[in-house]
Amino acid sequence: AVTALIVAGNAALAALGDRAEPWPRRVGGVVTVAMLVTGIALWGARRVALSDQRVAVGPTVVLVDGAARTAADSTLARYVAATPRGLVPPPAVVIWPESALDVDFERDRAAWKTLAAFVEELSVPLVTGGVGSVIGDDGELVRFNAVHFVRPRNGMRSYHKRWLVPLAESWPAVLGTPPAGLAPVVAGRELVLFGDDPWRFGPLVCFEITDGTGARRLAALGARMVVSLNNDVWFGAGAAPHLVWARVRAVESGVPVVRASNRGTNAVIDPFGRMVAVRPMTEAPGFLA
Repeated sequence: AVTALIVAGNAALAALGDRAEPWPRRVGGVVTVAMLVTGIALWGARRVALSDQRVAVGPTVVLVDGAARTAADSTLARYVAATPRGLVPPPAVVIWPESALDVDFERDRAAWKTLAAFVEELSVPLVTGGVGSVIGDDGELVRFNAVHFVRPRNGMRSYHKRWLVPLAESWPAVLGTPPAGLAPVVAGRELVLFGDDPWRFGPLVCFEITDGTGARRLAALGARMVVSLNNDVWFGAGAAPHLVWARVRAVESGVPVVRASNRGTNAVIDPFGRMVAVRPMTEAPGFLA
């Protein structure tokens, strides 16, 4: 509809310069487009105003930023220490960002016991970025960039990132052996919903927030919010463009977007693209509730 309005506006301006047409017809197109734009703007303003009059009833989420400068700084102990306890009202979910933990809970049983004990003590479900793995058909270990959802005394479910960054997460076979320090991961295949009604949510990782189809699909599947996990360490002191994309995805999908980031901007974004809670990048670990 926006594209159609832009085309109509350009057509009206083009017609305005066509002196072969009578003056009323030349002006009529511009007036029609102006009336359409005015009507849409008034409708949108009323829609936003009515939404502000409603009492918002939703979950409290806690976004934890470990403020890690390197992967070596992203440790389970660091995030456990940065996560607040005893918040009132208790949150519905605690969210750690992408790459928060460079540990495979499927393989490291000691780390899993530590995490499970922490979540049980917290008495709140936890979402965390991390590593996932399975044994492939050829018997080799297949690794994923994963999002884990851990519930007290209920084990763990995982989502595997579907859109991988070329040369950073995936490595084309035609280029031979990956360089040292790069451990390629495999793309996941399916979107996943976590939690229970009425506040089920779906995760997207890093650049997946650029995909409007993914966010809309999660909403169509029943997600009441989208959780975007990011690691903005790569951007240094600069701002990652993911925050703008997250706001666009909220408007497109019609559901809130919760953006959890390491050394980036943590934010809760309403369905109109407005940031209703924000915690900018800091040098020290902290959280946004």
